Amino acid sequence: MNWDSDLFYIDNFKAVRIGNISGRECNNRHGVKDAIAINKVQSGKIKRVKTLPIETIRKYDDFKWGFIKDYWTTNYKLFL
Repeated sequence: MNWDSDLFYIDNFKAVRIGNISGRECNNRHGVKDAIAINKVQSGKIKRVKTLPIETIRKYDDFKWGFIKDYWTTNYKLFL
């Protein structure tokens, strides 16, 4: 039940990753708490922007897919 979504742009035929949403839903396996971590990626370094409760995805008809679509559509400019 763990998942990731990357935000990227294409520069000179290469994908440049600028954001990541990391969802963890495995009931705290290996000490990792269930949550959604939103991260900015700059020069290969990851910086946490926000952490949301995993229950956030339940507000969307398509659960994680609806959340991912809505979050990137609404917030992509914050990662440029």
